[in-house]
Amino acid sequence: MLTFIGLDLAWSPRNITGRTVFTGDTTGGTLTDVALRHDDAAIVHYVELHAGDGPAIMAVDAPLQVPNTTGQRPAEAALARVFRWHEAGAHPANRRRLAYDGVVCGEQLVAALERRGFIHKPTIAAGDPVRQVIEVFPHPARSGKAAGPGCCRVARETDEGV
Repeated sequence: MLTFIGLDLAWSPRNITGRTVFTGDTTGGTLTDVALRHDDAAIVHYVELHAGDGPAIMAVDAPLQVPNTTGQRPAEAALARVFRWHEAGAHPANRRRLAYDGVVCGEQLVAALERRGFIHKPTIAAGDPVRQVIEVFPHPARSGKAAGPGCCRVARETDEGV
């Protein structure tokens, strides 16, 4: 059995983070929890509560590694080239925009999870039990023809909640 944790991480410590947990295997899965929380300590506690010491994959919809001070990361530029006409490009992630008191929320979360046995890398080996955190950006997946115009507009920081 594997635990899958999805996290829509707020880019700011003052905003709400959405979380969901599925447990399952190759035959299927079950939604086991959905929650909203504010602070990083509550997020880490949530992961500990649901993942324990077992295998888990945590997919985080937020920048987890932001080396650039300004501009955007190469992956965001590539997404913009492909999905801009679907209004599904990523907001530019940079330290000037995301750092609060010098800390990027996603980087802080990764560090806390690494202390609990998680690894952070972009690929997952098929079939291996892992404790891994990955960055995801699900908006382009909604850009298919059936989705309709305007469905993929990324929420601005000041509107549209979780």
